[in-house]
Amino acid sequence: FFDDVISLDDLTSFFTMPAKYFVKKRLGIVFPELPDFSDDREPVEMDGLENYFIGEMVLEKHIRNGLYYDSRKIHCQDTSDVQENNETGDLFPVFKASGRIPHGKKGKMEFGEIESETESILNLVSDDFKKINGKPFPVYVDIQAGGVNISGNIKNVMEITRDNKISRIRYDITFAKFSPKRILKAWIYHLALNSVKDKKKSVETYLVVRGDKPGKAVKIYFPPCDEAFSYLCDLVELFKKGMENPLIFFPNTSWEFAETIFKSGNELSRENIKKAFTACRKKWEGSFLFEGEKINRYLSFVFNDKDFFDDNGNIDGLFPFDSVFIDNAMKIFSPVLDNMERM
Repeated sequence: FFDDVISLDDLTSFFTMPAKYFVKKRLGIVFPELPDFSDDREPVEMDGLENYFIGEMVLEKHIRNGLYYDSRKIHCQDTSDVQENNETGDLFPVFKASGRIPHGKKGKMEFGEIESETESILNLVSDDFKKINGKPFPVYVDIQAGGVNISGNIKNVMEITRDNKISRIRYDITFAKFSPKRILKAWIYHLALNSVKDKKKSVETYLVVRGDKPGKAVKIYFPPCDEAFSYLCDLVELFKKGMENPLIFFPNTSWEFAETIFKSGNELSRENIKKAFTACRKKWEGSFLFEGEKINRYLSFVFNDKDFFDDNGNIDGLFPFDSVFIDNAMKIFSPVLDNMERM
């Protein structure tokens, strides 16, 4: 069903939504995206996707120019290298002219909010960026894991000096919000980097994202991991299973289950499982604040619109795959939670 050679992008794409990957790669079915009529209207306010796109552009420009923030103003590691037209303020008329942001005061206000969010993200990395030796560089990995050859380039690896010692770190900085999918992608790259044979080049990983509250960015830290190769093999085994039959794993819902168990002392007692399934149902069904995971078109297609959390009060008969759901959620996310520090 798949070659014995896969890319890191294949692996990360699979765990983003296994059902979608199965339908596209195994069945060759791709559901059409909904039409985008954004070019036919003047924006009254930016939607989430537009906000993300602009934020990524602003963030990327700061990082590319070697800029970092402190609480008062923008600093540059070498001001002679940055021309005046490289400042992010010049992006405002570009986005305005392209119709991506509203006109007038509202557009300036929303762009200002994006810059403020960007500042909070870069504030979390400024100290480390001052210690970087040279420019970030890619690392090519080629690993045999679980009977599969995994290869690919991982960008944004850096060397920094701490206590007169050189360490390798990888920064994944994005304007996206905190999400299980972002965590999984950073984790898989982290495992790959720490699975190389040269232990002297073990890597720490930092994922920096927006938090739930405006101006409160989140920094996730993964230390070097001795069990990285074993964890990577476990993921490859699940990938292989997921290419034979759709994997019972839904990133947001499964994360909610594993995190609830983790916060309950990692004990899979009946009481903790009931609590975890109650939390799962909220992520699965959604609310007026966010869309539930069950509305995903690929999940609906693969599982025939089955509501897995139809009766979360009855653990023994919750749904036919309850034990598989639990096993997969814990196998994938328990190592992440055990090794993750939220800063």
